Amino acid sequence: WDERLFFSKWKEIESSNSINCSNFIDLIKKSNCKPMMFDDGEKPKEVDTVTDKHLTDHFINHAKADSLGRISMLWLDWASKRKQADCDECLKLAELHSIAVDFPKSGIPAEIPKDLRFSRFEPRAHWREKKDVEPYRC
Repeated sequence: WDERLFFSKWKEIESSNSINCSNFIDLIKKSNCKPMMFDDGEKPKEVDTVTDKHLTDHFINHAKADSLGRISMLWLDWASKRKQADCDECLKLAELHSIAVDFPKSGIPAEIPKDLRFSRFEPRAHWREKKDVEPYRC
C-alpha cells in the first residue's frame, strides 16, 4: 500500500502543471558518500541483578541527557543556512545524532559543542523563526 501511495503522489506532482519538476531533480544527490562509522565507546557496566535504583538512575540520566530533538533541529538549521546537508556542521551533528539514538542502550550522552549551537539572536529559516529575530527564506 505504501508504495502505491508514494507512487501515486509522485505521479500527481510530476504531472501537475503548477510545479516545475526540474526542482525535484536538483534535490537528488549525484554521488554517494562513504558510510559513517562511529566508535561505540565504552561498554556499559554489567551487573548481576538489576535493581530499582539502576532503573531510576537510567531513566533520570536519559531524561537529563536527551538531546535528540535539539540535535535534529540544529541539523535543519545548519543545512538550511549552508544550503547543503553534507556541510561539516551537519556531518558532526549526524555523528551526535547517532550517539543520541544509542544513548538508551549505551548510556553515553551526546554533548553538543558550543560551535554547533545557534545563538538565540541568530537568524533561522522562515519555518524555524524565533521571536525578535528576522528569519530568512530558503
